[in-house]
Amino acid sequence: MERTRTTSVITAFGHRICRWNRALGLLALFVAFLSFFTLASFGQASSSSDAAGRITDPTGAVVPGAVIRLINNGTRAERTATTNDTGEWSIPNVPPASYTLRVEKAGFKTAVIPSIAVEIGKTANGSVSLAIGATEETVEVSTLPPQLQTQEATVGQVIDQKQINDLPLNGRNVLQLAALAPGVSPPQSGQTGTPAQTGTQTSSRQLYIAVDGGRASSTNYVLDGTYVRSVRFNNMSILPNADAIQEFNLLRSTFSTEYGQGQAVVSMVTKSGTNSIHGTAYEYARNAIFDARNYFTTYASNPVKPDFYRHQYGATVGFPIIKDKLFIFGGYEGLKSARANPVFATFPTTAELGGDVLFLVANRKDLSAEEDPLFNLIVRDLDKAGIDPITVNVP
Repeated sequence: MERTRTTSVITAFGHRICRWNRALGLLALFVAFLSFFTLASFGQASSSSDAAGRITDPTGAVVPGAVIRLINNGTRAERTATTNDTGEWSIPNVPPASYTLRVEKAGFKTAVIPSIAVEIGKTANGSVSLAIGATEETVEVSTLPPQLQTQEATVGQVIDQKQINDLPLNGRNVLQLAALAPGVSPPQSGQTGTPAQTGTQTSSRQLYIAVDGGRASSTNYVLDGTYVRSVRFNNMSILPNADAIQEFNLLRSTFSTEYGQGQAVVSMVTKSGTNSIHGTAYEYARNAIFDARNYFTTYASNPVKPDFYRHQYGATVGFPIIKDKLFIFGGYEGLKSARANPVFATFPTTAELGGDVLFLVANRKDLSAEEDPLFNLIVRDLDKAGIDPITVNVP
């Protein structure tokens, strides 16, 4: 009986341990799930923007208490604000995208700006003048207010999606587009000891730019708010898929402290999923069929042209999981490349391997010691026949 009771106690205790293990496992899984979404918050810089403006009536007087609705045209996500006593409003941390701006106030017609672009690292100007009338009436504002940067002293240039899509990129290196901004110098031969290269096939040590005459190591690189600068080499440590980049901003000198150190910052933001299905697919192929021969690989020395092929391919896709609620976007890029490079070297002939150096004397006996002092040093101990008799007897 005592043994039976002991067995039952041990069994119950074992079941209790199993339940605790399951609970701890579920807790660890939940923490890991949260970490997946919060891990990027450490060491982040802002990849978003702001929207602000001032609401006035036809006389130019400010309109306090107006309701501002900023609606993302792709996801229909909505942010709201209310104008203060001076008629001003502001919505911070707005993801870069195209938005619809609605302004509503009792006694005035509803004003709508159907497409206002919010660019990365900038504050979009949403100032509107309301017309007297019923709120049910809608006035579409076709003339956008001047997009002057009056909120901060940051100096930068945005490279938008159209430029990324339309301009040619050697190796699909999106960082090359930073050279569109004044004062930007791409990688130069001699700065790192090797000629500059571009594209995904090259080492990431070549992924850098110099701005306004500063050192290349003084430029920071940010992707979706996360620093992607190599701590060791002070350059961009990854090369994002060009089709996945929505836009990027080159900030210099007077940018906000949120970006940390550096003389300049390249801040990039990737695309996001929307209510529509969108994506791209591509392949860039090269081979040796139409390539000219290497100058040194003549047909006589090598009848078969050295082989070469390069395939850079990938795709992006974005779509809604739950309309107006949950979206997904992703991309992939691969590279396969091979090149047969000719290698040249000087090899000793069969006669040289056998110790026969008479041809050296025969070919250079007309040169004086002054014309070829090195040769004179080599053969100064040779006899008149051009070779030491002792050397002849060496097997």
